[in-house]
Amino acid sequence: MPRLFGIIGNRSDFTRRVLAGAVGDARVEARSQPLAWGIGMHDGGEVLLKRRPIDERPSVEVRSLVSDARAEVAIGQVRRPEVGAHCTENTQPFRYRQWLYAQTGTLAAMQAIRSELFANLPEFLKAAIAGQTDGELFFATALSFLRDQSLLDFGASASAIGDALRSTSRLCASLADQAGEAALPMNHLVADPERIVAWVERPGAYVRAFTEASDFEESLDEVDELRRRAVDFTRLKFFVFASDFDEEPTHHGWKPVAPGTALTLTRAGIQVHA
Repeated sequence: MPRLFGIIGNRSDFTRRVLAGAVGDARVEARSQPLAWGIGMHDGGEVLLKRRPIDERPSVEVRSLVSDARAEVAIGQVRRPEVGAHCTENTQPFRYRQWLYAQTGTLAAMQAIRSELFANLPEFLKAAIAGQTDGELFFATALSFLRDQSLLDFGASASAIGDALRSTSRLCASLADQAGEAALPMNHLVADPERIVAWVERPGAYVRAFTEASDFEESLDEVDELRRRAVDFTRLKFFVFASDFDEEPTHHGWKPVAPGTALTLTRAGIQVHA
């Protein structure tokens, strides 16, 4: 099952059905410690966060996380906590204004580089950090790069967001190298109301498009007959990103994303950035 996922589409009441069809019954096993998970959603100008820092179940299905979701844009993550206490403040996704952020992987030399990353943040971003995780610090650093270009509000292009994520990765890799450690690859998602931007550093990331009526067949079992008659499935468009599957997805619709790729998912499609 993917531990990091994002979905965007043009019909909020089908988001949970499409994601359930995309990942099926895949699940994350808890193993030796409880899982933590969260999902952040944009819908109709509202930002919603649903986070559970401790889930005692032996396994968690992605589809269960969005069982009551009504949103056109959503990102989420399931993790086996390694950094920070098991609390809501350390549970992804993280939010700043309209921005949502989630990642998978761990920053190298976190203890050695944390103070330097934090010291270089503007005061208002320092004040916004509520937890102790590497992910939240990475997010704040990426936001600081956007702030340096006066792009922290709604003026940032997808390529600018991707550049901010890449710049943060390069900075963290440089600091880790100074501390005598090799950088560890991570995958990142940033969402606002209109798009999801991904920066992929590690293998195992995939995207999938739902644009044909036949693409929704896996999702239609949950649709009552009255709604089935009322919906023109040829007009539905959804695009899904997922990474860190326990096993490589076998459905023909998934396409791998190479490490070193920045891409954007909108309601119109998927765009890869140079």
